[in-house]
Amino acid sequence: MTTVIDKNELFSENDRLYFTLQFLALGKARPSPPPSQKEALTTALNAFLLSFESTAVYLLPKKEQLLQKLSRHFEPAYYRIMYGLTLKTVSVDNLPLKYKTLNQYVKNALLPLEKLVGRTIPEHEVIYLTIFLATHLIECQHAIKLQKQAVVVCTSGESIAQLLRIRLIAFFPEFSFLKAMSKRTFYDNAPVVDLIFSVIPLQINQPYYFIETIPSDEALNQLRSTVLQDGFEKKSSIRP
Repeated sequence: MTTVIDKNELFSENDRLYFTLQFLALGKARPSPPPSQKEALTTALNAFLLSFESTAVYLLPKKEQLLQKLSRHFEPAYYRIMYGLTLKTVSVDNLPLKYKTLNQYVKNALLPLEKLVGRTIPEHEVIYLTIFLATHLIECQHAIKLQKQAVVVCTSGESIAQLLRIRLIAFFPEFSFLKAMSKRTFYDNAPVVDLIFSVIPLQINQPYYFIETIPSDEALNQLRSTVLQDGFEKKSSIRP
């Protein structure tokens, strides 16, 4: 494909990349993958969907049908990612707000696919996967109402942070909590969540709930009442 296009000087580098991507998507520029590779791809995609369900606490409808469609979608994407032939035409800023939580769940479930391709999945390919899943849910007439996400920001040791996270899970069973993060990890990752609990002051635009490292049951009950009164609207609750 590249040899044919290279003979015509009218084509720019972007043109050559575009045409190559189109042929890859159509399956004309490569042979069908061997059965062993197809099996590995199906296994990785199935693990991705299971991880998504576990993270989102949400059972995907018609999962077998989804897996078949996803296999057809991801096969050309696999080659795009492997050979760096991806066009950066979309970013997370292009996603409708209602899909951004869905996109975060997709990102959290990518490990099986990244192990398969041997590299990090580019952001725009993650967005394509998000749109693909959103389309499937809409086709199945399932409203995209996933469990709200929360995160705990803690400066103490891992054991203390995990203990605080477990206690918050007990008091807020309606939320899905990400792994507890340090202040630096939180700033670096900028997770898209509905609620932020922190034991330290944060310099962020999004409101958050300030809590003690080892809060009492009474304090957690009061915190829960405040969160429920706020209607999960991410209002701040700075407490001494």
